[in-house]
Amino acid sequence: MAELTEEQIDQIWEMFRASDARWEQRQAELDRRFAETEALRRQSQAELDRRFAETEALRRQSQAELDRRLAETDAQWKEHMAELDRRRAETDARWAQRLAETDAWWNRRRAETDARLDQRISETDARLDQRFAETSDEIKATNRGLRQLEGLFGNQWGRLIEALVKPGVLALFQQCGHKVTRVYENATARVNGYIMEIDIILEDGVDIIVIEVKSRLSVDDVNDFLADLDKFLVHFPRFAGYQIYGAVAALEVPQDVARYAYRRGLYVVEVSGDDMVQMLNDAAFRPRQFNPEIEG
Repeated sequence: MAELTEEQIDQIWEMFRASDARWEQRQAELDRRFAETEALRRQSQAELDRRFAETEALRRQSQAELDRRLAETDAQWKEHMAELDRRRAETDARWAQRLAETDAWWNRRRAETDARLDQRISETDARLDQRFAETSDEIKATNRGLRQLEGLFGNQWGRLIEALVKPGVLALFQQCGHKVTRVYENATARVNGYIMEIDIILEDGVDIIVIEVKSRLSVDDVNDFLADLDKFLVHFPRFAGYQIYGAVAALEVPQDVARYAYRRGLYVVEVSGDDMVQMLNDAAFRPRQFNPEIEG
């Protein structure tokens, strides 16, 4: 490597000196600008401090005014509440007096009404007892006449009994809490060679009551009907989703057969002729629902 000449060294030295001069010039410019910026910052900080002091003074003044107004409002509110309490006490006293007067009047009226009702109920009971006695004799006579007619009608006797059941059975089950509104008669279905015949079906969109009608009800009739109820939805799938109840109706219902049907969850209806049907189940009866999902 060739050695630098003295002239080249001088040139390099001059370059360093020129660069150092420029750096010092730039540093001086930076110091000047920093000084100007610092002066502006201090001026701005002073202005901020002044404005903050003014704002704080206004805040304290506003807080004092707010406290004064709150104190006035609180005093007014307490005065208002005291007046309301006084008026409420007066109102309560007047209401108590009026209620006492009303209770006394009502007790007198109720005593008078109860006395009149007791008298009317006694009179009505006497008339009903007389009427039931007369009706019982009429029903017995009617049933004897109907049984005599059974031999005359032959195969049409079952249809006659159904005709006696139909007019009153809808209202009878409505009185039992079922909102049935539609009646279907003599429904028949054949599945796998087995024919199922249902005498009467009552329906309301939620419940259905399947009714078997006989002239004289027997235990075998009840058992056959229970078997049909177990297969009911197979033959009548359109009623899937309904609550299914069963009932037996007959012109003659022996007491032991009625108890047997009752204990198996069936409604028991007795036909008395002249469109008269009566429910033999008592208020403690709970009907069985013949639905596969419930039975299972």
